[in-house]
Amino acid sequence: FGPVAPVLSFSTVDEAIAFTSELGPAARVLLEATPAQRDAAIAAIREMLGKILTPTGIRRGYAAWIVTAER
Repeated sequence: FGPVAPVLSFSTVDEAIAFTSELGPAARVLLEATPAQRDAAIAAIREMLGKILTPTGIRRGYAAWIVTAER
């Protein structure tokens, strides 16, 4: 087993926002936010994602920890 370079890939900013809004740490914050807070957060996410949008879309690396234990 060797290192893997996982990548998230989205065609559009809207696609990336939909993913971000439903999964991961931002999803929890957005779920508990007031409508005004949610709108402000989505606007900030949209601005940030717009800065990394390329002609081929948005590609971002990601990582996850997989932890197992035995007793």
